[in-house]
Amino acid sequence: MVAAPSGGAATITHSLSGVFSARIILRRLVRAAARSSLGDRPNSARSYATAAASRPGTTYARIIALDLVAQAEQQAKQGGIEQACTTWSRAIDTMAGVRSTRTLKAVRSLRSDLRPYRARGVQCVAELDERARLFLASHPN
Repeated sequence: MVAAPSGGAATITHSLSGVFSARIILRRLVRAAARSSLGDRPNSARSYATAAASRPGTTYARIIALDLVAQAEQQAKQGGIEQACTTWSRAIDTMAGVRSTRTLKAVRSLRSDLRPYRARGVQCVAELDERARLFLASHPN
């Protein structure tokens, strides 16, 4: 019998659980995208939320933020603008400290998506738009 190096069994178990977790998260994202393509926005939004919640926050902040953006987009398409604003706000919070072209693009797209609601004077939209504007101002290309 060969002895495992110190921490060897724990390392192997941790590595395998990480692979298993990654596969589960990937399945959830594929499911969310498929549901979105089929027009099943409520279940798509839930799948994106589950995928975002399944990741360790400090390691995958960019990906979590993009999952939250996708969830918010589905919520907005369902007409739940207040709920979408809350989710977009969480996404911007998660983007703090992240340097990514994709997150900047997502925030620019968010501002564009909010335009019709800004014109209607929706309060949460005005507040979120201001947060997005400040975020972009503090993250120049």
